[in-house]
Amino acid sequence: MTINIGENLSINDYWTSGYTCITIYSGSAASGTGYLNSITLNVHAAISGLKVGTFYQTSGSNYTNRDYTTIGSATVGAHTYTGLNIAVTSGDFIGHYNTAGSLNSHLATGAEVSSAADGFVTPLTNYMDHGGTCPVLYGSSAAAAAVSVGLFTFHG
Repeated sequence: MTINIGENLSINDYWTSGYTCITIYSGSAASGTGYLNSITLNVHAAISGLKVGTFYQTSGSNYTNRDYTTIGSATVGAHTYTGLNIAVTSGDFIGHYNTAGSLNSHLATGAEVSSAADGFVTPLTNYMDHGGTCPVLYGSSAAAAAVSVGLFTFHG
């Protein structure tokens, strides 16, 4: 079984640091349950403090992190990280947080919500819809209950 989350979108912008950004682009929710074993991202400007994980909507503009991994730093360009084990449940969204630098992203209507804090530490309320961008970030699973995470673009 393959689980999809997110979409493969073209790069035409970038997302800044200091925000938890969750991709909610139409059709980007996880279509099944399993684990993400690899994450691929596209860096616009060298990043540090990068965390990537899954979120679920609790009510209105409130989202809670289900699971995540800390990647840390990455240089400019495309990178794939393997050997991960990030839980994902049907309907979840993918998100990230970084302390410096930026990920490449895509401008799209209703693409993401964000909050100026680390949502991997504490559940955040009142995420704001920036209505414009989502970062280039996706993951997949080689396990029997395969999980594919489509391309994400995050922007700030």
